[in-house]
Amino acid sequence: MTAAPPRTTATPMARTMRVGAWLNENARTIVLVALGLSLVIGVGYSLVLGSQLRYFDEQVYVTLTRSLAHGHGFSLDGNQPTAYRPPGYIFLLLPAYLVSGGSILAMRLVGVLALTGSVWFVYLLGRRVHSPATGAIAAFVVACYPLLIYTATTLYPQVPALFLLLLMIETGIRALPADGVSGRRRLLMAVVAGLVGGGALGYLVVAGFAQTSLFGKGLAAGLAIVLLGTILDRTTAAASKRIGRVSE
Repeated sequence: MTAAPPRTTATPMARTMRVGAWLNENARTIVLVALGLSLVIGVGYSLVLGSQLRYFDEQVYVTLTRSLAHGHGFSLDGNQPTAYRPPGYIFLLLPAYLVSGGSILAMRLVGVLALTGSVWFVYLLGRRVHSPATGAIAAFVVACYPLLIYTATTLYPQVPALFLLLLMIETGIRALPADGVSGRRRLLMAVVAGLVGGGALGYLVVAGFAQTSLFGKGLAAGLAIVLLGTILDRTTAAASKRIGRVSE
């Protein structure tokens, strides 16, 4: 009778590589689960909170949004304009307020959707700088991080700001010179990144083309962003060519 061959156990490195390979193969599925989880948790907690405003900051943001919606400008008392809060977050809340008739729940969903979008863009960023596995893990962490969930369902600007930052990074990276990408597409990405990064300035462009009274300001802001995008596009293209010549 021959003895059975000794059983070999996988080394920690081999197990790590197998886990990494599995994560890379299933990264897209993991991200889809993270997106669904983020949305379900955010919407569910928003329904629990309802129309309750727990903090003073929330009351201020709702007051400013209501003032804009009713044509009283950026004001806390409906008469005197104020610079008490930055306007970007208020402009994000305004469409939800107008569509829903002033529903607090609808305004909460702005943060929930921003967090869900952040999950996706974190995945894209992690995949771009390292691997699909890294992006999937980062996305799942963002989706389940309690502080982000709490902040997203509160009328606070941090999570929408995170979403806009990640969107600006993604579109900005896509504006860089790359094989097979036309200059027109890169310019478009640069303009989108400028609109997103500009925040309230980007909103002014959109509002200017929607309202006759703001057309001049919107046109000026839009031309400024397009000009800046063109300058950045030409600058990065020239830098890329120089780097290519040096490496040769």
